[in-house]
Order: sequence, then C-alpha cells, then structure tokens
Amino acid sequence: MISIIFGKASRWIFFAALAYAPWAYGATTSASINITNCVLLVALVLWGAELLTGARRPDLPPFALILAGTLVCIGAWMALNAKSIYDSEFSFFVPLRNFAPPLSGSVDYANSAAW
Repeated sequence: MISIIFGKASRWIFFAALAYAPWAYGATTSASINITNCVLLVALVLWGAELLTGARRPDLPPFALILAGTLVCIGAWMALNAKSIYDSEFSFFVPLRNFAPPLSGSVDYANSAAW
C-alpha cells in the first residue's frame, strides 16, 4: 500500500515539475533551475522509495539505458572540450585551449561544467 502512495506521489510531483518549468522562464534562471532541480530530486527520492518498499526493480528497456548513457557521454565531452569561458566583467568570451579543437565543444566552460 505504501509503495503505491510513493509511486503516485512521485508521478504527480514529476508532472508538477514538467508543468512548472515552462512558466519559470523555461527553467533558465538560477533560481528556477534550483527549484526545478529540487522538485525533480523529490520525485526521484519518492520513486526510489517506491522501488524499495515494493521490492522491485525498474523496468527499463536496454535501448533507453543506452540512450541515457550516450547523452551523459555527449554532455561530458561538450564540457571537457569547451572552446571558451565567459568573462562577465568585460562581457567577453575568453578562448580556452582544448585538446580537440576541430571537434565540437561547449561555448562557455563554466556554465557547462556547473549544470
């Protein structure tokens, strides 16, 4: 019974995060990013509690796991191969030395590494 409550609560909170994000400037400001992250963290914790109390494993297809792993690898690559870093004092992008210049990379290292 408690696992059903955790499951439904996690789904509704996840839905609330999806509904909230577009109205919070698209979750692009630092405050709205933090709020969205906290709401999604609560949904993740409740989903984990549902899995633990229900004594079950999540049903994730292998293709979804491969896609998620690929996205994490692409994001890490973009942050590691950043082209520049933004200097807010002079409103200028300062070029960085990256290890694979012809390949793609992030424009702003600080924002890519932080988020």
